[in-house]
Amino acid sequence: MSFIHLHVYSAYSLLSSTARIEQLVASARENSFPALALTDRNVMYGAVAFYKECLKQSIKPILGLSVDVLSEISEDEAYPLVLLAKNRQGFQNLLKITSTVQTKSPEGIPVKWLKHYAGGLFALTPGMDGEIEQSLMAGEYSQAKRTADLFSSIFEQNSFFLALQDHGLHEEKKIHGSLVKLSEETGIGLAASNGVCYIKKRKLLPMNACWP
Repeated sequence: MSFIHLHVYSAYSLLSSTARIEQLVASARENSFPALALTDRNVMYGAVAFYKECLKQSIKPILGLSVDVLSEISEDEAYPLVLLAKNRQGFQNLLKITSTVQTKSPEGIPVKWLKHYAGGLFALTPGMDGEIEQSLMAGEYSQAKRTADLFSSIFEQNSFFLALQDHGLHEEKKIHGSLVKLSEETGIGLAASNGVCYIKKRKLLPMNACWP
């Protein structure tokens, strides 16, 4: 079974990535990936160029977005959530979501608004920055479960997933067991998905320069 990167940032995600669209797609082709997602943080400025470049390189483009969602539990806190379009409806909803964040709610989209735009979308947790993962790290399993049930109810059946990531971080391995348990208890599926911010390991140094 081929692995597909579902959580990918480009240089359009300011302070998150230095990778250009052309580089991402070329690397996917070099590694024989059949498809590739683009999930920039709160923006879709690179969507058209990404779509065209993928078609040129005979790779299936998966259009997506990592959007900040205002927590229903932690007041004044927002956590990212990875969204992927299943179809035309999903793509149109992605455009509505990014427009909402850019023009009406820059701190993040409220859950009650997200519910209206959930059609045609897959969603998966973003890794350690996610609300569910943060709750698990804090030992708040019941809170993580409530959040997981909430997101599962927002999206279409079998369309919300818990991401299992392995960037070699101790924190990730610490919560793997809890994520599996959460999946078993709620029926929410698991997805293997590492966040991509750079293409080659040697690009890590300029990436570190993005943060103070």
